[in-house]
Amino acid sequence: MIVCVCFLFTGLVGNYVYAESTTGTSNMKIVQNDDNICKVVGEYDEGTAYATLNKNTNEVTLETVEKSKNKIFGFGKGKSKKYKVKVDKSNSEELTATIVDEETKQEHKLSRSKSKVKAQAPLVIPLAFGVAELIAFLLACAATITIAGVVYYAATDIAEKLRRKKEYNYYAAALDQNKTDVYIAGPYPNDAAAFAAVRAGGNVFAISNAKANEAARKGGNGVAYGGWAHGSGDGWLPHYHPMANGVQLKPHCWF
Repeated sequence: MIVCVCFLFTGLVGNYVYAESTTGTSNMKIVQNDDNICKVVGEYDEGTAYATLNKNTNEVTLETVEKSKNKIFGFGKGKSKKYKVKVDKSNSEELTATIVDEETKQEHKLSRSKSKVKAQAPLVIPLAFGVAELIAFLLACAATITIAGVVYYAATDIAEKLRRKKEYNYYAAALDQNKTDVYIAGPYPNDAAAFAAVRAGGNVFAISNAKANEAARKGGNGVAYGGWAHGSGDGWLPHYHPMANGVQLKPHCWF
């Protein structure tokens, strides 16, 4: 059973509305999750919300449908609104995002932690607190994290596909907040850009052992250290570190 968060309104502080969370039975489910699209739905007292991630463009969108105002007959579709979602940060513990109304262009900030949801006032988005949890659920179902607005996908899901595809040699990469699982973002346009990223302290994913070794050598002083994983879990990948003056540097060159 998936556990979600129900919200208890706690008050207005400054320009934000806060809610504390309590654990309850999930009212969210996956509608679609394939190589191109991940879509989830949440059912709430006020209506229904749909959140979608386009895996080809990394765009997140949201649609809310309020329940019909017809209290007597109880049928008829309520008001529908669509939003673009700009996610700045997301992982299993946190979410920071800006919701943009496609019609009015109004922006509305949301953030979520394990214990609290914060929504920018005035509260113009229907189902605002439920929406914050739904977006987090969407990104978790798609096996992603977001760092500084960049979407990374779990290496366990996409590494082998990238190796087989061989379209690019290197991709941006990062560890999750627990430093146990590797996540992969978009490609570097050429090898030189990847080597520059390693020299600047960044991590990369390479499509082969040889390419990872090359990135580590050219990202340091010509020497690569490693070629193995630090652990045995599915999220661990073998990698090299660049060296400089006999010292192992921090960047990872996974493969």
